[in-house]
Amino acid sequence: MLRRKHIRGNFNRSRVRICCGWESLYEHNEAPEWFQDAKLGIYFHWGTYSVPAFGIGWYPRNMHRKRSNAYKYHMQPYGNPSDFGYHDFVPMFNAENSNEEEWAVVFKLTGFGPDLNS
Repeated sequence: MLRRKHIRGNFNRSRVRICCGWESLYEHNEAPEWFQDAKLGIYFHWGTYSVPAFGIGWYPRNMHRKRSNAYKYHMQPYGNPSDFGYHDFVPMFNAENSNEEEWAVVFKLTGFGPDLNS
């Protein structure tokens, strides 16, 4: 059940009132033109779990589940998660091999719309 909430703001110099329900949202088309024309969206998340670089972003959870592949993997190079926990990866997450310009080129080649030079 939706609760009746109102969002008030000053968007594009006009007062906007949005309440619960799709009808209210249909009245407002504030998305930029490039967004409306876009056929592709790119989302990625890069975090500490990229240090062990095993599996997916659920590594912090799965490394403690004894029957999981993440646990088996973790035991070999790092040992028991009780002794070498997820927080021990944090100092290793230093982005030394990061190449943001290369990612920007890849995004541009895929047809990603907005200017990435921000």
